[in-house]
Amino acid sequence: MWLMSSLRSQEGFDPKYFLEVALVFCFLMLEK
Repeated sequence: MWLMSSLRSQEGFDPKYFLEVALVFCFLMLEK
């Protein structure tokens, strides 16, 4: 999954970026 790979590639990722990813992930889950 590209989400996990992108998070692993960035050891010091931005909390805001993680929040956006979480929101998008929740949105995709709701769409299903």
